Amino acid sequence: MNTPYRGGNGSLSLLIYSMGIKVQGEGERNARKHGGPKSTSIWCSQTKRPILQCEKLASENGPRTISPCIRPTFDMVCSMVPTVKLTRSDISIMILKKMKSFRRLIKSKEIRRRIKYYYFSPDLSRFLDRNETLLYQHLAEKNQARKGYNKVFCIGANKTGTTTLEAVFRELGFKMPDQRVQENLLTHVLVSGRYEVLRKFVARYDAFQDVPFSHEELYIALDALFPNSKFVLTLRDPSDWYLSLVRFHKQYFGFENIEEAGPDFWEGKRGNYWLESNKRLVTCVTNGRETVDWNLLYDRDHCISRYTERNDRIIRYFRQRPNDLLAIDITKTTDTTEICAFLEFDADKVQKTPHLNAS
Repeated sequence: MNTPYRGGNGSLSLLIYSMGIKVQGEGERNARKHGGPKSTSIWCSQTKRPILQCEKLASENGPRTISPCIRPTFDMVCSMVPTVKLTRSDISIMILKKMKSFRRLIKSKEIRRRIKYYYFSPDLSRFLDRNETLLYQHLAEKNQARKGYNKVFCIGANKTGTTTLEAVFRELGFKMPDQRVQENLLTHVLVSGRYEVLRKFVARYDAFQDVPFSHEELYIALDALFPNSKFVLTLRDPSDWYLSLVRFHKQYFGFENIEEAGPDFWEGKRGNYWLESNKRLVTCVTNGRETVDWNLLYDRDHCISRYTERNDRIIRYFRQRPNDLLAIDITKTTDTTEICAFLEFDADKVQKTPHLNAS
């Protein structure tokens, strides 16, 4: 490699370190190889130390104590930046001419951005920041080609056929937790943010339904903690859902009129579990201020609005991943054909829909 930007006539050694780039002359290379004094190195842009000093610290304190620079190669740079006309010779001269950190050597923001995209996600680097439509198509194709899955979560609201779906899951051989234990352990996750409890609990079973998986936006955390999972959104006519919910609560909790179900009614029940759960449902935020209105607990318009808006958010969230979400009105199905197909079971596993816990 010949360049006019150095004084000697010997060969140059271009070294790509874990934390940057270094150039050594023939004498420096031999001196270091045979235990001679350390030569001057390029400075690392992240640690503000010479490369060799960074490597020494990394070896003493562990490789993860210092954030490494991106490790580029000629082939990587040339293949990642087809829109920028650079040859191997151009890149070599840029490196040798400046002898600084790689970030300073490569002046083009386009090149730096492409290298970062390639470093974090090689399979998406050719789409990012170029064509969002092609990116979505690429992700959809990868999702369709994927085989197998992780966990199965029923994230539909209560009284939409979740108990029926639990029976179907168990019949298909999925391991499921006890409902009471699940509620006692995991309901607080929504308010405490202690997702390590959720992660440890879910890791022990295969499929889940009801509280807390049927509440709010927990499905987003589940999607992040357990990638490659399947989600089933059970749906029902909003008016029928509301009437069924009120009938079930009257029968289960023992009140005649919904006006009786104020904070005094819920206080003390199951250690204030129901008081705090229902309080979340009637808490509204307006202009950054919270207000609690217990009259909204069984208000028809408020309940239906909350129910439909959550369903819409879930469908929007999975809109680019049709293989990950099944939205189904199980109250209108006669068998489990659609569920078995979604969960990749053969046709011999199809059975009649049991329709349990109707109210």
